[in-house]
Amino acid sequence: SQKTENTLLISSEIKSAYAEFDRRSSISNAKAGAILASVLMPAGSFTMDYFMYKPHLLEFFGYRMASSVLTMFVLALLMSRLGERFYRVLRVAWYWIPMIFIACMIYAAKDPRSPYYAGFNLVLLAVGVVLPWTYREIFATAILITLLYVGIAVGSGWGKNMNLANNLFFLGCT
Repeated sequence: SQKTENTLLISSEIKSAYAEFDRRSSISNAKAGAILASVLMPAGSFTMDYFMYKPHLLEFFGYRMASSVLTMFVLALLMSRLGERFYRVLRVAWYWIPMIFIACMIYAAKDPRSPYYAGFNLVLLAVGVVLPWTYREIFATAILITLLYVGIAVGSGWGKNMNLANNLFFLGCT
């Protein structure tokens, strides 16, 4: 019937308009997040690394700068035609990069009491505010963080440490 066709047409137009809004919003928010991550990661050397892990200062600065450079590369992609097409991957990439480098620093510190796991929480909270997540992105990020953190703990030989249970609880809650 004509009414059913009109309803389907309107529904299709609404879906199309929402998809375009989601794409534009995701790209804009991912750009803002990538800029913040690119600036804040290196800034951690002058605040946290200096006071928490002075012997690792240069090593951690290298990790932080690598994270920043890779995140700026994602930002450049977000500003290109390629970013328009692959925005869903790029809107995840800008925050996975700092998470991976935070994991590298935790592993390098070889400190089961390292407060740097809180960086995972910071990334999760910041992304929750900056981007509208899909369930897949939430699940993939939660799995990545959990695997990274458990892998670090097991690889460092402190898998049975009480801090691991505590930190995994807070990561899970976040």
